[in-house]
Amino acid sequence: MPEKTIIRPYLRLSGLEPLVVRPETNFVNIGERTNVTGSKKFARLVRENKYEEALSVARQQVESGAQVLDVNMDDALLDGVLAMTTFLNLLQSEPDIAKIPIMIDSSKFEIIEAGLKCVQGKCIVNSISMKEGEEKFIQQAETCLMYGASVIVMAFDENGQADTKDKKVQISHRAYKILTEKVGFDPQDIIFDPNIFAIATGLEEHNNYAVDFIEATKEIKQLMPLTRISGGVSNLSFSFRGNDHVREAMHSVFLFYAIKAGMDMGIVNAGQLVVYDEIEPGLKKLCEDVILNRNNDNNEATEKLIAFAETVKAKGKVEIKDEAWRNTSVEERLKHSLVNGITDYIDIDTEEARVKYPKPLDVIEGPLMAGMDVVGDLFGSGKMFLPQVVKSARVMKKSVAILTPYIEAEKEERKKAHLAAGTENKESASAPKVLLATVKGDVHDIGKNIVGVVLGCNGYDIIDLGVMVHADKILDTAEKEKADIVGLSGLITPSLDEMVHVAHEMKRRGMKQPLLIGGATTSRMHTAVKIAPQYDNGVLHVLDASRSVTAVSSLLSNEQKQSFLAETKKEYEKLREQFLNKNKTRSLIPYSEAVITKEYFDWKNYKPVKPATEGIKVFKEFDLGTIAKYIDWGPFFIAWEMPGRFPQVLSDKIFGTEAKRIYDDAQKLLKKVIDEKWFTANGVIGFWPATSNNADTITLQTENGEVKLESLRQQLKKAVGQPSFSLADFIMPGPSPQTIPTEDDSAKAPSRKEGENEPGYMWADPVTYPLLKEFAVQHRSNPTQAEDILWNLVKGKKLEGFKFRRQHIIGNYIADLVCLDRRLIIELDGLQHQLPENKESDEVRTLWLGMKGFKVIRFNNEDILNKTEEAVEKILTTLNNQQSIKENNELSSPNGEQGARTDFMGAFAVSVFGASKWVKKFADEHDEYNKIMVQILGDRLVEAFAECLHEKTRREYWGYAKDENLSNEELIKEGYKGIRPAPGYPACPDHTEKIKLFDLLNAQENIGVELTESLAMNPPASVCGWYIAHPQSHYFGVGKIMQDQLEDYARRKGMSMNEATRWLRPVLE
Repeated sequence: MPEKTIIRPYLRLSGLEPLVVRPETNFVNIGERTNVTGSKKFARLVRENKYEEALSVARQQVESGAQVLDVNMDDALLDGVLAMTTFLNLLQSEPDIAKIPIMIDSSKFEIIEAGLKCVQGKCIVNSISMKEGEEKFIQQAETCLMYGASVIVMAFDENGQADTKDKKVQISHRAYKILTEKVGFDPQDIIFDPNIFAIATGLEEHNNYAVDFIEATKEIKQLMPLTRISGGVSNLSFSFRGNDHVREAMHSVFLFYAIKAGMDMGIVNAGQLVVYDEIEPGLKKLCEDVILNRNNDNNEATEKLIAFAETVKAKGKVEIKDEAWRNTSVEERLKHSLVNGITDYIDIDTEEARVKYPKPLDVIEGPLMAGMDVVGDLFGSGKMFLPQVVKSARVMKKSVAILTPYIEAEKEERKKAHLAAGTENKESASAPKVLLATVKGDVHDIGKNIVGVVLGCNGYDIIDLGVMVHADKILDTAEKEKADIVGLSGLITPSLDEMVHVAHEMKRRGMKQPLLIGGATTSRMHTAVKIAPQYDNGVLHVLDASRSVTAVSSLLSNEQKQSFLAETKKEYEKLREQFLNKNKTRSLIPYSEAVITKEYFDWKNYKPVKPATEGIKVFKEFDLGTIAKYIDWGPFFIAWEMPGRFPQVLSDKIFGTEAKRIYDDAQKLLKKVIDEKWFTANGVIGFWPATSNNADTITLQTENGEVKLESLRQQLKKAVGQPSFSLADFIMPGPSPQTIPTEDDSAKAPSRKEGENEPGYMWADPVTYPLLKEFAVQHRSNPTQAEDILWNLVKGKKLEGFKFRRQHIIGNYIADLVCLDRRLIIELDGLQHQLPENKESDEVRTLWLGMKGFKVIRFNNEDILNKTEEAVEKILTTLNNQQSIKENNELSSPNGEQGARTDFMGAFAVSVFGASKWVKKFADEHDEYNKIMVQILGDRLVEAFAECLHEKTRREYWGYAKDENLSNEELIKEGYKGIRPAPGYPACPDHTEKIKLFDLLNAQENIGVELTESLAMNPPASVCGWYIAHPQSHYFGVGKIMQDQLEDYARRKGMSMNEATRWLRPVLE
């Protein structure tokens, strides 16, 4: 029988990606800024209904390392239910945010329940308690369980909040018994908040609050071991509000002890925590005395901390160069150089050690590896950061480079001696080998290089095959070199298919090495669903360099390997099951419905701006100094695995010192790059007349004829009234059919010319018109009895001179009856409209028509047949309350008048050349730090070049925003008018559209940039995209699409279904 899968009882949460809280999981950081009570900016954006901007706050939390996102809408000025529903629905359509689990946070359970209806994954409810009694507690818990949520339970009962250890434990245990025995909760889905209260308030009864929490945490974990503990850490230091220096130290000291006791998670700003070991000893002791309630008789410890707080002045530090370490042994000096990344003395110290030790290899295996062990330990415990580790690697490589000639000379001598003696030469086993490669067609390797450095620092022998490596070369090399592990990297989505192919080939060859998967486009879910099933000997997704050491260590450990692989296999099986179940219940809408719910604009009043520059404009050797002013430094720190916003990261209590150091290093290197012209920046832009056709096709008029660009449309089901976006929505439609018949009672198809000059005339949507026209003709010819009665009462201006039309197409809808002058639509509904799905469709329709200025009134057939006079009276009353368009022509139409006006669209491609030369130079010099630094700077400069050209396009080359004057921070926040979406990214995920872009710009000939077979751009520091100028255009993610849109897209592109599936696999449902 097959081995039974054991699902371990861990807390398992999910957004689009799972979060499993295991025993070894570090403290789970919950993002706190999407909370109207804690973030003024977020509260303002929500109050002003700027939900799209509010999403940027959530995105920043995710980018800063939040593992769970707390969402709170408890504000007296808000409709909390509506705000929570609106925000979460929008959030679910943003994959980069929705990937992490949501914590629905409210003191009002109706808001919590509204949130539960919106969230796709498994969320946390914060919180429920027994303060209103056991019956209400059970009722709320059952609702949470019904929606599949985990719950935070406050230590709060009918008698109030628990403030002592015994009360905290007693209430928590009572809640546990109810939840597990009466409601049916699994213990691992229960999270207790035993209440963190303020200490050092001056009241002696408050002095033990922190101790009570810590001890209660320990006892709760012993009594109910599968549950989790959370808490609001900032409450602890409330007495010291305004003194961040003391507060941050208190939080770090408290968490040090609380986490040891079993605290698992909390809403805390991780960016404002100082490292426990880095707190100045005097302050640390004061904090510990207060938190642990030591030496605190008569508030003595409290008074001492208060006195210290009053003396805290500026926190600036003066760095004093201490050379005392130079007087220690050579072993200690080497270790100090490695830990601190100092290369100044490495040649002297390495030579001294070489002379001292019997063999040069002994220096590597002795003091150098001892020093790197310290580096690995510090990195693993979070006391060193990636840039420091890379600097340590630079020291190590330089030292090894000095020793290598001596090692090779010794090997040659031993070889000769064995030959002379006729004996076998058996060299000692080398370090475990890890082979790394960026897969075929992909040129991006910064992440791979960083992983290689970090693993190298931990004693592994790295075989780096570079970029664009074919599967056969990867596997041939792995077999030849006897690699212990194979690691694949990739940035662009086509690389995912190549990774699947490599895994398949490894299985075909019968290989045994575990396979590591990494890179920006990869994910645990894709690895589990697509790659792992192709190979039986271990496939593991590695998120970043910091996780790679643990993964490799486990995979190469005789004691840990099998259990680690088994655990991973079970976890991936669970992920595959979740993926399949999610796909069964994922709420997507048919493509035809998505087209109908497209975004509409007032094209009638839209005035496109003709580009000031015609055709193509090429930029050669663009000034690097100008480009540098546009650099966004935030991603620079993310590349170095130091999450946080710039410039705040420079003063971060955890990362700040090292962040400032690498920023200064980057500035120095950037100055050299500019002054000495290490890089060359080339770019090209172009503009063409454009129209949107067939819903998602954009047609460009070029000197060589028409070029059709194909776009994809969102199919995620959204809240009523929320559009399904496509890039084609932002381009003015081409000439479209009109919908008014010559005779009021005509059963003929409406002609294009008739009625176009009448007030309030509406245009049909050009895409759906042919289909809707057939329905309109059919309905006119075969009216229901109720429709026939009402039409005969209103036609020919019989109803007090008001002119009605029937089966009239407006946008994507057919109105039963409409008076255009008074903007009144009458709908006659049969029984089918009582069905829930039709009711929802009617709501969408009414909301959209209302946005276009129409009043919609509805009657069922019985109203007309049996209460005709009442219905006519209601229609007349409504007509007289509606303003005449003839008097006030302010109606917006979905498709405005066409004519001589023409919309436009642009394209761009930019590249920074020269980085590869310096990467090789630094690699040859064993300078991994500057090798990675120069790659990252190349990426930052090309993104800045794209920003620079986009600004110049808006202000000069196109000129649709001539008066724009934005700061660099405003540019980074995308505060400009228009967008520049890039093929292969969320708004236009198909990489094959790059081929058309390159052809339009003649990019390869004009600036030298090339496309690989997987459509990555080479050089890697390259960016391309489209320019769209519409003032209401914005960035969005297409998300998942269904088979119906795939088929339509393949038809429009002239692709086979297999080819379309290959390129669009990441967005396919």
